[in-house]
Amino acid sequence: MKIAVNERHGPLSTAKTILIDGILIGIITDGEIECDVNATRYHIERNMSFLMLPHQIMTLLNSSPDTHLWWVYVPQSLIKKIPIPNLEIPIKPDIESQINALVELRSFRLNPESVSEMVEVLTILRRRLQSELDTENHMLHFSLLASAVLMARSGSSEMLPALPHTSRKATLSRQFLSLLVTDVVSHHQVSYYADKLCVTPKYLSASVTAATRRSPHDWIATLLVIEAKRRLTYTSDPVTDIAFDLNFASDSTFVRFFRQQTGVTPHEFRNKKL
Repeated sequence: MKIAVNERHGPLSTAKTILIDGILIGIITDGEIECDVNATRYHIERNMSFLMLPHQIMTLLNSSPDTHLWWVYVPQSLIKKIPIPNLEIPIKPDIESQINALVELRSFRLNPESVSEMVEVLTILRRRLQSELDTENHMLHFSLLASAVLMARSGSSEMLPALPHTSRKATLSRQFLSLLVTDVVSHHQVSYYADKLCVTPKYLSASVTAATRRSPHDWIATLLVIEAKRRLTYTSDPVTDIAFDLNFASDSTFVRFFRQQTGVTPHEFRNKKL
């Protein structure tokens, strides 16, 4: 997988759940969006940059008709290769430390000039990534991306406003989702997560359903499908190996599960992507 840069105008498709398995950097130049990240709702508006780390579950809830969004996605395998230039500002030298600093602040409100500069860098990065001549020019790509990261933090720092959602059920749901993204490949049973969180499966199911409007079983199935689709799209691994790696009892069990969730078999899904 490579760095991806995209630009979107107008209202975005809502209610689609995405597993962030890399770093997502974005900026909204017009409009506003409301999203749910690990059972916490956020509101992001014009001239705000934002960043998400790997192992986050995001669902877009609403967006205004005039939404104009730029975003960059960096696969986890490339994160450590990104160089951070040696600037005369208090900044840690490695990208992971830089990202952690951003996460503590969550978002930056940029002035119009900084927004324009960040969009210009993203435009160049997208053009370079699309150019056949630059497909192997990783240092240039990473340097442009590092510039975008630094621009994202150049404005006034502020906490990304989370909408009120602090009940015991919401807290338990966030803990469940955080655990789910790291353990779902190995553990498909609600009872496993209930044991980890020291509650009964019944209480966990009721809490997660009340807070997210989706049951734990649904969340488990959703993340398994996301991971299965990723493997089917970006690798040439046989379906047999994918079924084994995702801890299904047999190939047929995996194929049946995938077809129930998506309406097509793994082979049909892969063939459509070719």
